[in-house]
Amino acid sequence: MLVLFLVGFLIATTRVPRSPMSRSYLGAAVMTVAILALLLAAPLDTTPVLLVIFASVVIGTLATRVGVSWLIFAIYGGFQAFGAFASFAMRRANENAEALRRVNAHLLAT
Repeated sequence: MLVLFLVGFLIATTRVPRSPMSRSYLGAAVMTVAILALLLAAPLDTTPVLLVIFASVVIGTLATRVGVSWLIFAIYGGFQAFGAFASFAMRRANENAEALRRVNAHLLAT
C-alpha cells in the first residue's frame, strides 16, 4: 500500500508539459485509495504522516475548492475506517475474553 501511495504521489506531482489536469486527479485518487486501504488493513505509525503529505499534495495540485472537498472526504473516510477497525478490535477482544473465561472455568472445574 505504501508503494501505491508513492505511485499516486508521483502521478500527482510529476509535471509533464501539456499534461491534462486529470493526472493530478488520478494521483489524488490513487493516494486516497492507498491511505484508506492502509487504515483498514494495518494502521501504521506512518499513516498520519501520509495524511499530511496527502493534504499538501491535494491542496497544492488541485483547484482550491476541489482540493478542500477531497481532503474533507479523505479525513471523513479515514475516520470511518478507524471506527470500523475499533469496532472490529473490540468485538475480537470480547470474543477472546469469553474464550479465556471458558478455559478458566474448565480448568477450575478439573
